[in-house]
Amino acid sequence: MCNKTSILRRGPGSSSARARASRGVTLVEVLVAVLVMSIGMLGIAGLQARALKFSQSSYERSVAVIQAQSIVDSMRANSLAAKSNAYNIPRKCDTRAASESQADRDLAAWIGQMQTSLSGAAANVCGGINCNGTTGICIVTVQWDDTRGNPDKSGTQQIEQLSFVTQL
Repeated sequence: MCNKTSILRRGPGSSSARARASRGVTLVEVLVAVLVMSIGMLGIAGLQARALKFSQSSYERSVAVIQAQSIVDSMRANSLAAKSNAYNIPRKCDTRAASESQADRDLAAWIGQMQTSLSGAAANVCGGINCNGTTGICIVTVQWDDTRGNPDKSGTQQIEQLSFVTQL
């Protein structure tokens, strides 16, 4: 005959015994999930910071191209002076006009615009122009400090140069 008490008895493999044994497992799983999520969030924050840094560097490169095209437009407007090498400067970082010629005023305004639109110390934001009067080919060089876009953490200055070649 069957004993009713043995049927109601729960052995070591029963569901309530398993529930008692796994009581703390859920808390450990939650803690591991929180740890994994926090490491992932820190990684995302680091990626976002690098993206902002490289975005600023890309922006400054675009501004340098715009500034190079700006002085070329001024040179095309004053093409006689440009073809007579009035715009030729080896590397200029100050905004003082040497004389009252249109070319010197254009160069001073150009350097001033670069220093306000590009980051870095004014001594590191410079421009240079080398035109060949006979061929009309000009090389415009824009220089700026791109330390913010420097991927290494040394903090040293990273001088960038952009050369723009055009024919008047």
